[in-house]
Amino acid sequence: MGNDGLKDFGRRLKELRIAQGLNQTQFAKQVNLTQAAISQFEDGKRIPSSSALQKIAIGLGLTLDELIGSVEEASTDSEKDTAIQALVAKLKRKSVNTEAIIALNRFMDVQFQDDNK
Repeated sequence: MGNDGLKDFGRRLKELRIAQGLNQTQFAKQVNLTQAAISQFEDGKRIPSSSALQKIAIGLGLTLDELIGSVEEASTDSEKDTAIQALVAKLKRKSVNTEAIIALNRFMDVQFQDDNK
């Protein structure tokens, strides 16, 4: 992973962590790493080991390929991915009633009806 790739990975890691509503300390505890390691990964100052990458991927609910394979794609899809992750995190954290979820789902069906053809 070159210097640019390392920085891109760090930027993506930070975006994904924030989208889940976690600070570095919370995420580090969740993935059994130190907060200092997460900080160094996000700042592009340290290359994660394969073991650390696996823990991070699991903690983010991604495959290893999705985590590291999409670093180049991340710059173009980053905003969309971040928005989706933030929405999922909000739905998981908040006590959202069933009716609201059904209404949201119907809204999305209408918005994306052309995609289903």
